[in-house]
Amino acid sequence: MTPEILSILRCPYCRGTFVFAETPHPKPLAAACGILRCGCGAFPVIDGIPILKKTPISPLENGGPFDQADGVPVAELVRLLEAGRAVDALLECLAVPGRRAAAAVSRLAPQRIARGEGMRRLLRFPAKWRLLRLLAKRDSLSARAVLEFFFTPESALGQLYGTFFIMRFCQPRNLAALSLLATLPGGKQQGSPGGKPILDIACGLGHLEHYLTGRADPAASVGTDMNFFHVWMARHWFAPAGAYVCADASEGLPFADGSFSATLCADAFHYIPNRHGLLGEIERCAPGRPVFIIRVGNSEVMPNEGTEQSLLGYLGECSRFGEGVHAYSEAELVEAYLRGKNPLTRPDRVPPGLDRVKWLSLAWNIGAELRERAPAKDDPPHAVGRIGINPIYRVSRRAQGRTLLRFEFPLPWYAYENHGMLAYHPQYVDVPDAGREALQAWRDNADLAKLVDSFVMIGMPERFDSP
Repeated sequence: MTPEILSILRCPYCRGTFVFAETPHPKPLAAACGILRCGCGAFPVIDGIPILKKTPISPLENGGPFDQADGVPVAELVRLLEAGRAVDALLECLAVPGRRAAAAVSRLAPQRIARGEGMRRLLRFPAKWRLLRLLAKRDSLSARAVLEFFFTPESALGQLYGTFFIMRFCQPRNLAALSLLATLPGGKQQGSPGGKPILDIACGLGHLEHYLTGRADPAASVGTDMNFFHVWMARHWFAPAGAYVCADASEGLPFADGSFSATLCADAFHYIPNRHGLLGEIERCAPGRPVFIIRVGNSEVMPNEGTEQSLLGYLGECSRFGEGVHAYSEAELVEAYLRGKNPLTRPDRVPPGLDRVKWLSLAWNIGAELRERAPAKDDPPHAVGRIGINPIYRVSRRAQGRTLLRFEFPLPWYAYENHGMLAYHPQYVDVPDAGREALQAWRDNADLAKLVDSFVMIGMPERFDSP
C-alpha cells in the first residue's frame, strides 16, 4: 500500500479517510497486508489489495453455482488479519470448491444449508490445500498457469472465463478500447493533469492497465473491480505497475474528489446497478475530465445481457454528467485501430444508423489535446509488453526451423462473440523458430514486424507465459 494510494482512498460508505495499520504478511504473500480503519468500520488489505466492500468476498463469477453471497464475510477477513493469519485470509478469498462440491451445495441452497459456516469450511478445505501448494510456487508461475489452475472442468468456475482472459488481448473489444486509450497522454505527466492517474472501473484482470502502464509514455492507473480474484491477478501478474482496489462501483467510488485525470469502464457498464449514481461519482472523482464507456450493449439488438439501454437511453444517462457525448460502434473503433487513426477526430457526435448497432462506446469531456493526439505508428498498443505468439494460434506443423501456426477459436461461444477477429488475423502463418529474447528485436526484423502487424505476435505481460 503506497502513500500515494492511501492519500486518495475514501470510505465509499461514510466518505471518511483511512488510517492503515500494517500486519505481518509472511510468504507466500508477496505484498502488504493490514487493516484500514475509518469512522464506520474496518476493512482488510490482503496481498496488496484493499477490500472496500461490505458484501462477502468470493472468486466465483456471478451466475455460477455460487454467487458473491457464498464468499467469506469481510469481518472474518479482518479478524484473521488481526490474529496474524494473513495467509488464511488470502486462502479464504481465493479458494474455489470443486465442481462436484459446488453442485452438492447448489442442491442444498434452497434450504440455505449452503450458507452454513461448517459446510463452507468443509468444502473449501481440500481446495485450500491445492491453493496453498500453488502459492508456494507463485514466483515461478506464469499468469497462464495460474488461470489454468483456477479455470478447469473440475472447478466451479469452469473453463470459459479462463479462455476469455487468456485470449483477450486481440479481441475486437480490446482493440476498440486501445483505440480510445491511445489518445490519453502519459510520459512525464503520468496521466496528466498534475500527475493524476487514470481510473479503470471494473478493470478485470488488468489487460488495459498492462497497456497504460507499459507503453513508451506510461500513464499511472488505478483499477477497481468487485471481484478480488480479478484485481489480485492484475496486481501480481498482468500489470503490477498499476494500483488496485476491490470495491463495488454501484456503492460509490472509494476515492477523494478530483483524484483522476480520466475514467474508463470497459465491458461492464451495462451490468452495473445504480448507473446514475456511478456517473455522478465519476464526475466527482474526475470533474470535467475525459470519460470512456467502452462496449455497452444496445437493448434494441438481441441478444440482451445485464440491464442494457437503447442508444438514446445511454445518451440520456450520460449527457447529464458530461459535455459533448460522442457515440461509436465497436466496428468503427476497431477500424480506426487497424488504420492507425484517432477515432476522436470524427466531427459528428452520433452518426446515422448507430441505433441499430449491438455494441456501442461513449466518450465525453474530450478536449482538443485528445483529438489532436496521433497514434504512434511504430509502437502499436497491441505490441506493448514482451512479444510472443498470440495465444489464439495453435501449432499445426514443425519443419526445418519453422513452425506452421493455425488460427483456432477455442470454443463455439468464443467464435460467436469474436468472429470479427477473422478480419485481421491470418488463418495460417509460417513463422521462424526463434528464442524468446530474439523476438523482442522485432522492430529490426522485417519478417517479425509483419507478424506483429498481423497480430500473430503480440505484446503480453512479462509473466504471462512460461519462459
